[in-house]
Amino acid sequence: MSRLNLDPMTPIRMPCCVDSVIGRCARGCSAKVKNIIEVEGNLVGALLLDNSLIPAVWAIAKPSDFLDTLLKQMYDTIMWMYESHDYVDAVTLLHELINDGHKRDAVENVIINCMEECPSPAGADQYAAMVRDASIRRGLVAGAEAIKAAVDQGTPTSEVLGICEGLSQSATRTLKRVFHVSEVEDDGLGDTGVHTGYKS
Repeated sequence: MSRLNLDPMTPIRMPCCVDSVIGRCARGCSAKVKNIIEVEGNLVGALLLDNSLIPAVWAIAKPSDFLDTLLKQMYDTIMWMYESHDYVDAVTLLHELINDGHKRDAVENVIINCMEECPSPAGADQYAAMVRDASIRRGLVAGAEAIKAAVDQGTPTSEVLGICEGLSQSATRTLKRVFHVSEVEDDGLGDTGVHTGYKS
């Protein structure tokens, strides 16, 4: 029976099935870029139409989850204005963005489109969850590609495992955020369990 070689100086090979999975994920993410940017716009529009949704939405999606740079800044500005107890609407957001150096016409059109294209402010929490989930998926693909690149370049096994460990720690932080838990504990069996409060 063959044994796994964990010599840190010996390059490891990525199974062909992993290449296939990474390829499918990358193509899927590329095909959905347009859709997720539309959802990001819907989320911004929903918050401009109903400020009362801001606290609940902020608990779900952060500016770093956004793919589109301008929509990310708009979302971040909305949150900053709300926390500063400033009135948030299309006019005040436009004013802040112009002060940040954006051209009026370009930003004004985006704000109008966000509000007009938003199906309903009531779906804001769902839009936020979609934005967050898309961000997580992009991170997973990027992590897989980083591991594959390291393997293809003949990186020593110990360094590849170090990359994996870093990604694992990042995934644990994501679990804490998504499931709103204060800690992720070991159940004593070697697996990581997320404590949800549910008792069987």
